[in-house]
Amino acid sequence: MNCELCGASSSLVRVQVEGVLLNVCPKCAGFGKAVPQQRPQQRPIKVREEKIPLILPEYSAIIRQKREQLGLNQEDFAKKIGEKASLLHKIEVGEVQLGVDLAKRLERMFGIRLFDESDYSGEKPAKAKSEGLTLGDMVKIRRR
Repeated sequence: MNCELCGASSSLVRVQVEGVLLNVCPKCAGFGKAVPQQRPQQRPIKVREEKIPLILPEYSAIIRQKREQLGLNQEDFAKKIGEKASLLHKIEVGEVQLGVDLAKRLERMFGIRLFDESDYSGEKPAKAKSEGLTLGDMVKIRRR
């Protein structure tokens, strides 16, 4: 590394020159006060377990079965849950993926179970350096 005052490349010393911390060569160290080197304290990294809610693959059949059990058509059921009938139809047919918020609302309103109780265990094992998921694990790449 080079001295931040004169640019000479040699071993550097950390000094405070007029209130600014600089890495300087031994020649320029006389322009400031020496600052003792402190090793940064290493804090233990807290790893928190993250649960990702997984919606059951048979969610469409469960919703349709509950609607039929209540004796409601798609329009009345959609009004009850505050969604459009066309969206409910697409969910029941399996054209549209059920969102987490709507799934939670349906569970609360009708006492049905739409989420898998087990934790997420991804297809790939987690890397040794980072515990848990990364952005790359969550992103699907589309190739043209």
